[in-house]
Amino acid sequence: MDNNLTCILLVFGICVVSVKCQCDAKNYAEDHIVPDIIPNIPKEELKVTYGVSNVFVQCRSEVIQNTTLYQPTLEYSASGNSIYTLVMIDPDAPDPQRPVFAQYLHWEVMNIPGTQVGAGKTVFPYMPPSPPPYSNAHRYLLLVFQQPFYIYDSKENGAKGRSNFNVIQLEQEFQLGTPIAGMFFYVKHERQGKLPSI
Repeated sequence: MDNNLTCILLVFGICVVSVKCQCDAKNYAEDHIVPDIIPNIPKEELKVTYGVSNVFVQCRSEVIQNTTLYQPTLEYSASGNSIYTLVMIDPDAPDPQRPVFAQYLHWEVMNIPGTQVGAGKTVFPYMPPSPPPYSNAHRYLLLVFQQPFYIYDSKENGAKGRSNFNVIQLEQEFQLGTPIAGMFFYVKHERQGKLPSI
């Protein structure tokens, strides 16, 4: 009896740890991503790794700005010969209290064969997170969508500019549906150098 109870508690403990680390419905709702930015949570968690030091990004974590200078490595489940669209947005630009440039598009790649992001058509190249010094930490959201068809002239058919991008419009225009993978994290401005001594 005691052994059975111990096993149940152990399994329960593992589940708690797992849920805490995952981008679940509660996390997306509490951080005003669903339904404010996207209507539904992604089907799975996108694995995001930054830099030569292999910084693995956890859901809702605050990532050091300097580690985000170069585009991350992404891992997600791809099926067969499917093609995908990737977007990375900042819904807090230039400031969470006054996001007049939101959603700001940091990265857009279309027609990605499987998980080979580098082989897709880059519509907007990766731009690292750059919240201004007066701002609180910004949310950064990466989403991967499975495309129902190949998108021709993707530069023309993609976003017209980085500012005031709308991910729901993208979903609707290309019939992308719910993202197959996603991840969000926070970055705040890092002051460069030292303040002068008084």
